[in-house]
Amino acid sequence: MASSSKPPNQLPDEDRLSNLPDSLICHILSFLPTKCAVITSALSTKWRYQWTSVANLVFCDKFTVNYSSDLFENFVDRVLMLRKRSNIDSFTLACINTHDPPRVNTWITAAAMFGVRELRLSSAMRGVVLPHNVFYSRALVALTLGPGIVLDVIPTSACLPSLKVLHLEVVEFRNVDTTWKLFNACPVLEDLVIRRETTDNAKCFNVCAPALKRLTMKMYDESRPDEYWRTPVAAPDISDYTCVIDCPTLEHLDITDYTSVSYAASDMPLIVKAEIDTPQQGEATAALLRPIADVKLLTISDATLRKNGDLIDLPTFSNLTKLELRLLDDFSDWTWLLDMLRRTPVLQGLVIDSGCVSRDIIHDTCQEREPSCLLSHLETFELRQFKRGEDEMELLRYILRSAKVLKEMTIESWDIEKATKVLEELLGLPRCSRACRVVFS
Repeated sequence: MASSSKPPNQLPDEDRLSNLPDSLICHILSFLPTKCAVITSALSTKWRYQWTSVANLVFCDKFTVNYSSDLFENFVDRVLMLRKRSNIDSFTLACINTHDPPRVNTWITAAAMFGVRELRLSSAMRGVVLPHNVFYSRALVALTLGPGIVLDVIPTSACLPSLKVLHLEVVEFRNVDTTWKLFNACPVLEDLVIRRETTDNAKCFNVCAPALKRLTMKMYDESRPDEYWRTPVAAPDISDYTCVIDCPTLEHLDITDYTSVSYAASDMPLIVKAEIDTPQQGEATAALLRPIADVKLLTISDATLRKNGDLIDLPTFSNLTKLELRLLDDFSDWTWLLDMLRRTPVLQGLVIDSGCVSRDIIHDTCQEREPSCLLSHLETFELRQFKRGEDEMELLRYILRSAKVLKEMTIESWDIEKATKVLEELLGLPRCSRACRVVFS
C-alpha cells in the first residue's frame, strides 16, 4: 500500500507568511516601495488590503519616464485616499518628471495632516513650494528637502516642536529672512545638514539653533568650471556671501565653503570634533576657528590655514588632542607647520595626509622654540600617501629626533619594496623616544 506521507525534504503547503499577524505583515511591507507593496494585493484575498495599513510610503516616478505622468499622479492619489490608518511614520516623494505643482503640494499637505514623522521630498521641477501646514507639524521628527523644493515665506508663528533632524539638499530660499525663521521654528533641532549652491538666494545664511549638536555645511559655486575644484580658492566674483553661526551647544562641525567671505560665530564651548575646508579665506576662516578653540579633534586643509602662503591669525587650541592636516600636492612651503604645532600644546596625535614636504621647514625653524606638544604629549604620528621623497624623509627624521614621548610612527605606502628600504633606514636613525615603533600600512 502506497504511503501518502510527503518526503521529509518537501515543504508544507501552508502559507506561513500569510499566517503572520497583520501588524507584522504591515511591518514587512513597510520596507518595500509603495508600488511593490500595493502589488502584493494580488497574492490572495487576505493580502488585498494589507498595503492600506502600511505606515511608510515611498513614491518615486523614475520608472514611469516613458508613460503619462497621469499614471503616477493617479496612483499617489489613490494610495492616499484608500489608506486605513490616519498616521504616517515616513513619507518619501522623489519626482524626476514634471507633475502638476498644486497636485504635488496636495500630497505633501496630506502627509503633514496624517502626522508624518519623517518627511523626504525632492523634485526635478523647480519651484515646488513647501506647504505652510508643514511648518506647524507637531509630529515631524526628521525632514529632508532636496533639489526643486522652495522654502517660501515662512510664518513668524511657525513651530516644529519635535524636529530633531533637518537636511537641506540644494533647496531654494525665497529671501534672506527665510533661514533665520526656519531655524527659529526648530527649538530642539540637533542634526543639521546643508548643501548649498550660490543660486539659492540666501547670501546671508543665518544658523541660529540653541540645541544643535551636529552641523554640516557644504557651499560651492556651481557656476565655475570643473578645473576650479582642483585648485580651491575663494571666489573673486562673489563679495557678499556671509554666514552667521549661533549654536552654543554644538559638538560636531563640518564646513566646506569656497564662497562665503565672512563668518560671525558665537563661542562653542562643547565642541568636540571639527572638519574645516575654507581655502584662502584668511580672516573669515580665523573668525570661524576662534569660537571653536576648545575643539579636541580637528581636520583641516593647509589651504584653509594659510592665505598668500602665510599662516592666518589662529587661536591656541588648548584642548586639541588630534590634528589631521590635508595637503594639496602643489603646496610645498611648510614654514607654517611648526607655528601651527605651537598652537596645539597638548596634541597627542598628528596625521599628515599627503607626501608633499619641504626641507626648509626643518632647517629654518628647528633653531626656534620647539612646540611643547613634541616635548611632552605627541604619541602618534602618521604620514599618508608616502612617496619617499627626500623632503618627506627629512620630516620623518625631525619627528623621530624631536618627539620625546612618541609611541608609534605610521607610514602609508603601497610600494612594499620601497617601504622595506625606508623602514631599514628609519630603524637605524637616532630617536628621542625609545618606546617608539615604526610601522608601514
